[in-house]
Amino acid sequence: MSGTGIFGGSFDPVHEGHRKLALEAIGQLGLDRLIVMPTATSPFKIGRKHTSGADRLAMCKLAFDGHPEIETSDLELKRGGVSFTYLTVKELARPGQKLYLLTGADAFLSVQRWKYAPLIAQDVFFVGVSRSDHEQDELKKHADYLQALGFSVQLMPFAPLPISSTEIRRRLKLGLSTEGLLLPPVRDYIFSHGLYGSGKP
Repeated sequence: MSGTGIFGGSFDPVHEGHRKLALEAIGQLGLDRLIVMPTATSPFKIGRKHTSGADRLAMCKLAFDGHPEIETSDLELKRGGVSFTYLTVKELARPGQKLYLLTGADAFLSVQRWKYAPLIAQDVFFVGVSRSDHEQDELKKHADYLQALGFSVQLMPFAPLPISSTEIRRRLKLGLSTEGLLLPPVRDYIFSHGLYGSGKP
Protein backbone atom coordinates (compact mmCIF):
# COMPACT_ATOMS: atom_id res chain seq x y z
CA MET A 1 0.00 0.00 0.00
CA SER A 2 1.18 3.52 -0.71
CA GLY A 3 -0.39 6.91 -0.82
CA THR A 4 -0.70 10.26 0.87
CA GLY A 5 -1.90 10.75 4.41
CA ILE A 6 -3.43 13.85 5.99
CA PHE A 7 -2.83 14.54 9.67
CA GLY A 8 -4.83 17.57 10.73
CA GLY A 9 -5.11 19.25 14.10
CA SER A 10 -4.68 22.43 16.07
CA PHE A 11 -1.09 21.51 17.05
CA ASP A 12 -1.21 24.12 19.80
CA PRO A 13 1.56 23.22 20.45
CA VAL A 14 2.78 20.24 18.42
CA HIS A 15 4.41 17.68 20.73
CA GLU A 16 6.18 14.32 20.90
CA GLY A 17 2.88 12.43 20.77
CA HIS A 18 2.04 14.03 17.43
CA ARG A 19 5.45 13.07 16.05
CA LYS A 20 5.08 9.48 17.23
CA LEU A 21 1.63 9.17 15.65
CA ALA A 22 2.86 10.61 12.34
CA LEU A 23 5.76 8.18 12.12
CA GLU A 24 3.63 5.19 13.08
CA ALA A 25 1.01 6.13 10.49
CA ILE A 26 3.65 6.16 7.76
CA GLY A 27 4.85 2.72 8.84
CA GLN A 28 1.49 1.05 9.48
CA LEU A 29 -0.26 2.47 6.41
CA GLY A 30 2.72 2.26 4.08
CA LEU A 31 2.44 5.93 3.15
CA ASP A 32 5.01 7.58 0.94
CA ARG A 33 3.90 11.05 2.06
CA LEU A 34 2.17 12.49 5.11
CA ILE A 35 0.84 16.05 5.16
CA VAL A 36 0.66 17.70 8.58
CA MET A 37 -2.16 20.23 8.33
CA PRO A 38 -2.64 22.82 11.13
CA THR A 39 -6.28 23.93 11.13
CA ALA A 40 -7.37 27.55 11.01
CA THR A 41 -10.42 26.82 13.19
CA SER A 42 -11.60 23.29 13.86
CA PRO A 43 -15.38 22.85 13.44
CA PHE A 44 -15.21 21.05 16.80
CA LYS A 45 -13.44 23.93 18.55
CA ILE A 46 -15.30 27.01 17.31
CA GLY A 47 -14.96 29.82 19.85
CA ARG A 48 -11.65 28.62 21.27
CA LYS A 49 -8.76 31.01 20.83
CA HIS A 50 -5.69 29.48 19.19
CA THR A 51 -2.08 30.57 19.03
CA SER A 52 -1.47 32.28 15.68
CA GLY A 53 -1.41 30.12 12.60
CA ALA A 54 2.06 31.38 11.75
CA ASP A 55 3.44 30.20 15.10
CA ARG A 56 1.71 26.81 14.95
CA LEU A 57 2.93 26.27 11.40
CA ALA A 58 6.50 27.23 12.35
CA MET A 59 6.46 24.81 15.31
CA CYS A 60 5.20 21.98 13.10
CA LYS A 61 7.97 22.59 10.59
CA LEU A 62 10.52 22.41 13.41
CA ALA A 63 8.95 19.25 14.86
CA PHE A 64 9.07 17.31 11.61
CA ASP A 65 12.33 18.66 10.23
CA GLY A 66 14.56 15.78 9.18
CA HIS A 67 11.65 13.63 7.97
CA PRO A 68 11.50 14.18 4.20
CA GLU A 69 8.36 12.03 3.91
CA ILE A 70 6.48 14.50 6.13
CA GLU A 71 5.51 17.95 4.89
CA THR A 72 3.75 20.72 6.75
CA SER A 73 1.01 22.52 4.83
CA ASP A 74 -0.52 25.96 5.37
CA LEU A 75 -3.46 25.16 3.07
CA GLU A 76 -6.15 25.48 5.74
CA LEU A 77 -4.46 28.41 7.46
CA LYS A 78 -4.35 30.39 4.20
CA ARG A 79 -7.98 29.57 3.50
CA GLY A 80 -8.97 30.80 6.97
CA GLY A 81 -12.34 30.42 8.63
CA VAL A 82 -13.60 27.03 9.76
CA SER A 83 -11.42 24.21 8.41
CA PHE A 84 -13.91 21.88 6.74
CA THR A 85 -12.37 18.62 5.56
CA TYR A 86 -14.30 18.46 2.30
CA LEU A 87 -12.62 21.66 1.07
CA THR A 88 -9.16 20.33 1.90
CA VAL A 89 -9.83 16.99 0.23
CA LYS A 90 -11.19 18.78 -2.85
CA GLU A 91 -7.88 20.61 -3.24
CA LEU A 92 -5.62 17.62 -2.55
CA ALA A 93 -7.47 14.80 -4.32
CA ARG A 94 -5.97 13.40 -7.52
CA PRO A 95 -7.72 11.06 -10.00
CA GLY A 96 -7.16 7.40 -9.18
CA GLN A 97 -5.54 8.03 -5.81
CA LYS A 98 -7.21 8.00 -2.41
CA LEU A 99 -6.02 10.00 0.53
CA TYR A 100 -5.65 8.53 4.02
CA LEU A 101 -7.23 10.79 6.63
CA LEU A 102 -6.08 10.18 10.20
CA THR A 103 -8.95 10.56 12.66
CA GLY A 104 -9.09 10.08 16.41
CA ALA A 105 -11.75 7.81 17.87
CA ASP A 106 -14.32 10.57 18.51
CA ALA A 107 -13.98 11.95 14.99
CA PHE A 108 -14.09 8.48 13.41
CA LEU A 109 -17.33 7.68 15.22
CA SER A 110 -18.98 10.75 13.69
CA VAL A 111 -17.57 10.94 10.14
CA GLN A 112 -20.92 10.03 8.58
CA ARG A 113 -22.26 13.33 9.99
CA TRP A 114 -19.43 15.51 8.64
CA LYS A 115 -20.31 18.22 6.13
CA TYR A 116 -20.52 16.56 2.69
CA ALA A 117 -19.30 13.24 4.12
CA PRO A 118 -20.34 11.19 1.04
CA LEU A 119 -18.26 13.48 -1.20
CA ILE A 120 -15.24 13.16 1.11
CA ALA A 121 -15.65 9.38 1.07
CA GLN A 122 -15.15 9.31 -2.71
CA ASP A 123 -11.51 10.31 -2.29
CA VAL A 124 -10.58 9.26 1.24
CA PHE A 125 -9.77 6.25 3.39
CA PHE A 126 -10.94 7.19 6.89
CA VAL A 127 -8.27 5.86 9.26
CA GLY A 128 -9.58 5.37 12.78
CA VAL A 129 -6.76 5.64 15.30
CA SER A 130 -7.57 3.51 18.36
CA ARG A 131 -5.70 3.95 21.64
CA SER A 132 -6.96 0.91 23.58
CA ASP A 133 -8.52 -2.53 23.10
CA HIS A 134 -11.90 -1.16 24.20
CA GLU A 135 -11.66 1.69 21.70
CA GLN A 136 -10.54 -0.76 19.00
CA ASP A 137 -13.68 -2.88 19.51
CA GLU A 138 -15.92 0.20 19.30
CA LEU A 139 -14.19 1.42 16.16
CA LYS A 140 -14.44 -2.01 14.51
CA LYS A 141 -18.22 -1.96 14.91
CA HIS A 142 -18.43 1.54 13.47
CA ALA A 143 -16.08 0.61 10.64
CA ASP A 144 -18.55 -2.10 9.57
CA TYR A 145 -21.34 0.49 9.62
CA LEU A 146 -19.32 2.95 7.52
CA GLN A 147 -18.38 0.28 5.01
CA ALA A 148 -22.06 -0.55 4.61
CA LEU A 149 -22.56 3.12 3.68
CA GLY A 150 -19.85 2.79 1.02
CA PHE A 151 -17.03 4.47 2.95
CA SER A 152 -13.45 3.17 2.69
CA VAL A 153 -12.09 2.68 6.20
CA GLN A 154 -9.06 1.31 7.99
CA LEU A 155 -8.20 0.99 11.66
CA MET A 156 -4.81 1.82 13.12
CA PRO A 157 -3.93 0.70 16.66
CA PHE A 158 -1.69 3.20 18.42
CA ALA A 159 -0.21 3.32 21.91
CA PRO A 160 -0.23 7.05 22.65
CA LEU A 161 2.19 8.91 24.85
CA PRO A 162 0.55 10.40 27.97
CA ILE A 163 0.73 13.91 26.51
CA SER A 164 -1.81 16.57 25.56
CA SER A 165 -1.37 20.07 24.20
CA THR A 166 -3.71 21.31 26.96
CA GLU A 167 -1.42 19.90 29.67
CA ILE A 168 1.66 21.33 27.97
CA ARG A 169 0.09 24.80 27.84
CA ARG A 170 -0.78 24.51 31.53
CA ARG A 171 2.77 23.49 32.42
CA LEU A 172 4.29 26.31 30.40
CA LYS A 173 2.01 28.88 32.01
CA LEU A 174 2.96 27.65 35.48
CA GLY A 175 6.66 27.37 34.69
CA LEU A 176 6.66 23.58 35.12
CA SER A 177 8.93 21.18 33.24
CA THR A 178 8.00 19.98 29.76
CA GLU A 179 10.98 17.62 29.54
CA GLY A 180 10.22 14.74 27.16
CA LEU A 181 6.98 16.36 25.98
CA LEU A 182 8.31 18.84 23.43
CA LEU A 183 11.08 18.51 20.87
CA PRO A 184 13.93 20.87 21.82
CA PRO A 185 13.56 23.11 18.70
CA VAL A 186 9.83 23.52 19.43
CA ARG A 187 10.54 24.25 23.10
CA ASP A 188 13.15 26.84 22.14
CA TYR A 189 10.70 28.48 19.72
CA ILE A 190 8.03 28.70 22.42
CA PHE A 191 10.36 30.39 24.89
CA SER A 192 11.96 32.72 22.35
CA HIS A 193 8.50 33.92 21.26
CA GLY A 194 6.98 34.00 24.75
CA LEU A 195 4.11 31.68 23.82
CA TYR A 196 1.64 30.22 26.33
CA GLY A 197 2.74 32.62 29.08
CA SER A 198 6.18 31.03 29.13
CA GLY A 199 9.18 32.88 30.52
CA LYS A 200 12.79 31.98 30.33
CA PRO A 201 13.60 28.24 29.96
